[in-house]
Amino acid sequence: MVKGGTEYKALHRWVQKSLGRAEVCSTCFRTSEETRIEWANLSGKYTKDLEDWLPMCRTCHMIFDDVSQRVWETRRKRYGDTGHKPETSWKGWKHSSESKKRMSKQRKGKKFNEEHKRNLSKSLKNAWAKGKFKKRTV
Repeated sequence: MVKGGTEYKALHRWVQKSLGRAEVCSTCFRTSEETRIEWANLSGKYTKDLEDWLPMCRTCHMIFDDVSQRVWETRRKRYGDTGHKPETSWKGWKHSSESKKRMSKQRKGKKFNEEHKRNLSKSLKNAWAKGKFKKRTV
């Protein structure tokens, strides 16, 4: 809940109605055609002061709100310093064939920009050079 009894979602809808659809991120300048742009509250007080809101892409908004830090704080409160359940071990865990098919289907047809392709190529070349992959022998 937010101050004044106004609910969080209702306030965001009011801001969008008042200020219009957010089109450009005020931080990284990406457009709504590239990514999702939303209204971010600057003070954290969630008032109906329209000057207290800025358009931000989802990534910049999460960084601004420091969401990852708050998530880890919550996890550490629950599970201690590691932030994980003591019995949790992912070592040796494998995806089921059904999960692999579903993930593969989601990735099919995905387009990468040229910068991303260059970064992938560079990363793979470094991994091969460091011996992280082994050559197959038939």
